[in-house]
Amino acid sequence: AALRATTAAAMLATEPVRPTLLGLITSLIFGLLSGLERLVNGPAVVPAGSTVTVRSSSLQITDSMTVPVDWYFPTGGEPPQRLILLQHGFLAIGPMYSYTAARLAERTHSIVLTPTLNSNSLADGGLWLGGTQMHAAVAALFTGDRAALTASAIAAGFTGTALPTKFGLTGHSLGGALVSGVAGYLAGADAAADLVGVILLD
Repeated sequence: AALRATTAAAMLATEPVRPTLLGLITSLIFGLLSGLERLVNGPAVVPAGSTVTVRSSSLQITDSMTVPVDWYFPTGGEPPQRLILLQHGFLAIGPMYSYTAARLAERTHSIVLTPTLNSNSLADGGLWLGGTQMHAAVAALFTGDRAALTASAIAAGFTGTALPTKFGLTGHSLGGALVSGVAGYLAGADAAADLVGVILLD
């Protein structure tokens, strides 16, 4: 099992990114847009009366890319049995999906994470929401010891001994394309045994 995880991680590894002027300029533009969306939308919240708590941290996608992420933790009862990635659509950010994420966490008693990924199709190395390199990088997060996911969850206040092994993938619009791509990479690397399902949101 350990050898399989190591092999899968190697197959999903992304090439080092070589910065370009176009990538830098467009990343600055999209970064400003994302910042404006955060200012207008506000932080991640949960509906009144929810039994879910939300905390924010950062998530290391690749050696050169770290993104903001919101974690939704169900409270009470048995420890959560699943981990669910909920991916936003094109030109959106994670906090826009707060209520959806909170209800998903509450109704399935799962830990839900909503990373905010770059929507810049001109990003260096294809590391954007619709890029196959991003799909491979996100898939790699769910292989091996899941160190990046665990570190991010702990930084957001996770107090369990380990994140759930079983996981699901959910995505809206272009985020649906991302989770489909992630599932494809995991299956191709024989690393999808713990993937319980993929849900696409219109």
